[in-house]
Amino acid sequence: MASKKKTATAPPEEAAQLVKVEETAATERLTTVSGWEITDQGDMDACGELAAEARDCREKLEEELKKITAPMRSAEKAVRDLFRPAISTNQQVEDICKRAICAFEHKKMLEARAARQEVEAKGGVADEKTLLVAHGHGAVQTASNISTKRVFRFEIVDASKIPDAYWTRVLNEKLIQSAIDTNGGGVEIPGIKVVEDIEVKHRARR
Repeated sequence: MASKKKTATAPPEEAAQLVKVEETAATERLTTVSGWEITDQGDMDACGELAAEARDCREKLEEELKKITAPMRSAEKAVRDLFRPAISTNQQVEDICKRAICAFEHKKMLEARAARQEVEAKGGVADEKTLLVAHGHGAVQTASNISTKRVFRFEIVDASKIPDAYWTRVLNEKLIQSAIDTNGGGVEIPGIKVVEDIEVKHRARR
């Protein structure tokens, strides 16, 4: 007999119906408010009421969404916790092996470079061992399933000497906003224009 598979991610039928109803209502609200310009008290009150309805419905839908997704997230966490130790341990093995190979290859590279410099300093004449090291003969070869590549990195030894061309500046927007808020907008910052605006927040419905 074929096993019956359950779709764990499918929302309950009642949730699907709720979403369908609320989506239709939300679309109707959107049609009503699109391009809306408030001109009198009636418009203002109606706008506030629609905004409150939209907020309440959004919060209700978000709560229903959490009810469905919370068990999924919990199940996912349990599975990840189950796999994590073995994955982590294997990653440690891989990292240690890579570091060991890297250390050996780096040492081999430095020894070959020193040997070549010695050969050059002696006008191309050196003992057999030095010549072998200089040309990489007889050296331990990298494992066949591993590839290595010579790369260049950098370390900062004195940041004050680095030319400006190598620096990037990041604007401290939080500091600017804090200065504006602290002074009620009455602050002058070169290169900054303070714009006065209105922030709308919901009050609890009575």
